[in-house]
Amino acid sequence: MLSAGRMLLRDADVSQPGVMARNERLAGYMRAIGKALHLGPSILEKLQLAGMLHNYSDMVGKSPDRTPEEKVSDTVDLLAQETFFPEIEDIIAYQLERYDGSGPKGLLGAELPLEGRIFQAAQELEEALGENRAPSAVSAKLVEMTREAGKKYDPEVVKAVSDAERAGTLSMPLE
Repeated sequence: MLSAGRMLLRDADVSQPGVMARNERLAGYMRAIGKALHLGPSILEKLQLAGMLHNYSDMVGKSPDRTPEEKVSDTVDLLAQETFFPEIEDIIAYQLERYDGSGPKGLLGAELPLEGRIFQAAQELEEALGENRAPSAVSAKLVEMTREAGKKYDPEVVKAVSDAERAGTLSMPLE
């Protein structure tokens, strides 16, 4: 499954340079957080694939003039049709949700599945850090996430981000 996901990313990167690097960083963050939470290999692979393909509808040339909710819905619909990527559409469907319930579905705290809470933290890391994985940038983001734990972020996931950073796995390339 991972090789098929990477193939799609390589194809998308030709027409949209940078997509592969961004999505692989996101997938790496998701995997590192999942590992720190001691999730099993199957869910780690699904998290990684969801990170790689979370914007699949953009990668296949859907109109960029859509709301974030439409983009997520289109991606979920497209991936549900793909037999190579079972069950990752469920993870992708939660990417706009927030721990404080401010997402489109209004899921609050533990109502949001763990995979969605992991996605949120990983996405925030990617948006804040991009290619800048300097220790000072990571440290500053962790301080913010810790301050917002229980409000904007799931405290358990924030602890996992911190644990992954201490273990040196947060910045590791994908396996």
